[in-house]
Amino acid sequence: MKFQILRVRLRAVQASMSMEQADILEAWLLALPQVDQVTVHERICGVIIVYRGSKEALYQKLAGFSYALAKPKVQIASSQSRLMNRAYKEKLVFLVLRHYLKKLYLPLPLRRALSTFHALPRIMRAAKTLLRGRLTVDVLDGAAMSVALLTGDFSTAGSVRFLLKLGETIDEWTHKKSVDDLAKSMSLQVDQVWQLSENGTQVLAALSQIRPGDRIVVHTGHVLPLDGILEDGDVMLNQASLTGESVPVAKRPGSAVYAGSVVEEGNCVVRVTGALGENRYDRIVRMIEESEKLKSGAENRAYALADRLVPWCLGGSLLTWLLTGNTTRAVSVLMVDFSCALKLSMPLSVLSAMREAGRHKITVKGGKFLERLSEADHGRGRDAARGRLPGGAFPPLRGQRRRARRRGARA
Repeated sequence: MKFQILRVRLRAVQASMSMEQADILEAWLLALPQVDQVTVHERICGVIIVYRGSKEALYQKLAGFSYALAKPKVQIASSQSRLMNRAYKEKLVFLVLRHYLKKLYLPLPLRRALSTFHALPRIMRAAKTLLRGRLTVDVLDGAAMSVALLTGDFSTAGSVRFLLKLGETIDEWTHKKSVDDLAKSMSLQVDQVWQLSENGTQVLAALSQIRPGDRIVVHTGHVLPLDGILEDGDVMLNQASLTGESVPVAKRPGSAVYAGSVVEEGNCVVRVTGALGENRYDRIVRMIEESEKLKSGAENRAYALADRLVPWCLGGSLLTWLLTGNTTRAVSVLMVDFSCALKLSMPLSVLSAMREAGRHKITVKGGKFLERLSEADHGRGRDAARGRLPGGAFPPLRGQRRRARRRGARA
């Protein structure tokens, strides 16, 4: 029986790899016809490739790779995602190392003083929340650390703070990563355009250099990178990324055209009206990034349910202390809190659904619109509105019922 290798792990033979080089290599590999997935680790110069087809053909392509030759041929996304991932990885490593090095090398009195100092902000936050008459997760965290400090268990207080800080960092990283992936899937990823000079020649220019009033040339199959007015050429534009309508729209000189539209037929000259970052497409991406303001009803209910769980956790902790007299067990009950999972899972689920919709060329503005879509029913809802009977037939109309009654009266 023959088997086909679908995954290969390689290492680039170079002393170091910059983030720009990693982006170039990843974009170049993804552009290959039989490559499905690529992961480039710039720290170790490692590459993981998931591919279909011949291994020899892939190796032959890699043998002819050059950063200088590949850079003009690929569209490189921003390195902000790599910078963010590196920053959070370093933050997590530093957090873990600092916690355990402090336990190993610092004297006990200094560790106790540091535990008390770092716990005070959370305790003050819990006190302010209680003064406002609210019971939230902050109250649970502050209560757990306060009980540990009052009983002289400084090690537990430090461990609680470390776990909370670790969880918050992972939560923040996960959320930013989801938003970044969503925005990246929505972005145009165009960094160069053909600019039309005054003497009529086309010059390849960086997109960041284009200003309102400049003229750019967009050819068949390319994406409009900026908003503008069609100055020359009759084209068919696919505006599905903006309007959701996949049928191409005819545009003639004088018509307004928007960034994100794809030229399916014809070439055109566009006079730019919006600078980079001020286009309608950019506003849609920013709106997606701020989608938390458009929370769905399920998210709001999850947040309310999480807050309602706090009194039960406090009551369970008090009951544990009354039954056992063990402070450590009582603090453990405070830490076993399900409200954090509710508050974390719902927003990430919505962001993941929006990103999956974006992969299928569907733009979703926020969680509440996903919830509206889930309530839509094109079949049963229409039949119910029209009053379809259980057997499948529609009931007689009012005029038909009147005529039936008259026929019955004459009979």
